[in-house]
Order: sequence, then C-alpha cells, then structure tokens
Amino acid sequence: LRGSAGGLRLHRRHADAAGDGRGRIHHGGLHRHRVRGDRDGGGGRGQQDGRPVDGAVAEAALQPLEPGEYYYYQVLGLDVFNTQGEWLGTLTRIWSKKGGDLYVVQGTAKEYLIPAVKEIIEQIDLRGRKIIVNPPPGLLDL
Repeated sequence: LRGSAGGLRLHRRHADAAGDGRGRIHHGGLHRHRVRGDRDGGGGRGQQDGRPVDGAVAEAALQPLEPGEYYYYQVLGLDVFNTQGEWLGTLTRIWSKKGGDLYVVQGTAKEYLIPAVKEIIEQIDLRGRKIIVNPPPGLLDL
C-alpha cells in the first residue's frame, strides 16, 4: 500500500494457520526495490526477535500510480535544478515529516532541504533523470 507521498507501508502479516513460524512484520518500507523492516519472533505481540525482514519487490508488483505521483525509489538519485537551469545537487534522501516530505539535495558545498510540494516542485522528469524546482526567495539560503 503506498502512502500519500508515494512511499510504501507494510501492514502486519500473521503466520498462516499451519504455523510456519515466520512471525509478523511489525513495520517496514520499500527502499530501492527491497522491503525492509522488523518482525516478531512468532511468540506473541511485541516480542521482536531482532531478525530483519529483507526481500525484493518486483516493479511490476507495485500498485500503479496516478499521473504526478512517484515512488521514492524513482526520484532518489535524480539531479535537481532550479528554473534558471542551475544544478543544485542530487536528491539523496527523503525525510517524511508530519507536515509533508522534504527532499534532501546534496550540492557541491551545501545540503538543501526542499519541501516536496507542488508550489516548489515544478517538474519531475524520470526519463531525463532530473527535477526542476522553483524555490521561494531565501529557501536555498537556509
């Protein structure tokens, strides 16, 4: 299930009736086509065994998105430019915050935090591997 910002959230999965001992997934997400998270030890609620969940997800298995929606893995690594064509850096991380996502863009000498909102993100060009932003005055000076 994708989140409102295109991320992937996993719901708890109970072991089947045969008791395969795999336990439950507590929480997790999609990171570069891999599912990662933590699971129970199968012994009951809240008893984590410390073993991580890690598995591949085929792109064809992902839920189709509406136009203008993107999965995180699709935009990570894209070059970010302002509307004047100046390279700002590369999108290296996405911070999911209560107020919305922040794109972390690593430039040559500085890291920028750019809100992922339609008022600032002008264009995401997956084929061209770039994002065009129109930041308000002062945002890139913070």
